Amino acid sequence: MTVVRKPEADWLGWVIQLACGFIAGCLLGYVLICGGRSHRCLLAYEDVLPWVGGAGLLMGAIATKLGDRLWMGGRYSRFLPPEEIQQSRTSSLCTVVIGLAGVMFMVFALIRTLGLMGR
Repeated sequence: MTVVRKPEADWLGWVIQLACGFIAGCLLGYVLICGGRSHRCLLAYEDVLPWVGGAGLLMGAIATKLGDRLWMGGRYSRFLPPEEIQQSRTSSLCTVVIGLAGVMFMVFALIRTLGLMGR
């Protein structure tokens, strides 16, 4: 009799990818919204933090899903194939929830800046 095991998550790898993705996402989100030559923010001052945090969460979720493929790209995969992160149902659900929270923070910041919602 064979026992079918549920896939287990590599939580250490998952958390490391989340942390690296969060940092990269925060930097990318800040550069996208406040970078450029004029250094003028496109969002209101109080909406920059939700935007940057949301971008960090979204990028963290993408990093937990793609793993090393996000950082290494397709060019290096011939010589150093990236290892897949082991995903379980719980880790996949956490990835989706974190990604949706990031999108909600970013949309919240845009809606407040556009004046569609009270401050």
